[in-house]
This record gives sequence, structure tokens and C-alpha cells, in this order.
Amino acid sequence: NSGIVHAGFDALPNTLKAKFNVEGARLMPELAKLLNFRLQTKWCASFML
Repeated sequence: NSGIVHAGFDALPNTLKAKFNVEGARLMPELAKLLNFRLQTKWCASFML
């Protein structure tokens, strides 16, 4: 597992995928604290061809 949090850039509006992407991103800092892992958000980027 690469440990990458999906950015959700390809989710269609008003779909469950879009809803879960937003909610998941919101919950990640809380989950990191609860499960004691480091969440790096300073250098976030995606590169697609």
C-alpha cells in the first residue's frame, strides 16, 4: 500500500464517490491522530498524463 490519500479529482459531482472523497479528506487528520500515524499534507500534488 502506497499510503496515498486519493484527491478525488475525477469524481463526478453529486455522486457517492464525490461525497466520500470530501468526507474522507475531512476525517483523515482525526484518523491519523487516533491511529497514531503521520499525515503529511504540506506537499500534496498529482501528476497525470
